Amino acid sequence: MPKTKINTESVTFRVSPTVKKIAQQKIEKSGLTVSEYLRLSMIQVANDGLDDFLSTDEALAAKKEVENGSLKKFNSVNDLWADLNDEA
Repeated sequence: MPKTKINTESVTFRVSPTVKKIAQQKIEKSGLTVSEYLRLSMIQVANDGLDDFLSTDEALAAKKEVENGSLKKFNSVNDLWADLNDEA
C-alpha cells in the first residue's frame, strides 16, 4: 500500500526559558511532549474555537474595560512600564 504524505506546517513562537521549562515539566507529567500538546491545542481551537479561553473572568473583565472606554492611558512607554511594575 503506498504511503500518503500529509501536508503540515511549522509554527514557531518565543517564550521565556523559565516558562518553557516549567510548562515542559508539567506537560511531560501527562505523558505528552510539548509538540504533541501544542498540536492538540491547535486542533482543539480549530475545532471548537477559543470560547473557553476568552470566557475567563479576566478576559471578560478586559473586554468590559474596552467596551466602556475605561482603559488606563499613558503618556509614555516608561509610564506604562512603571504602572505594570507597580512603580507608579
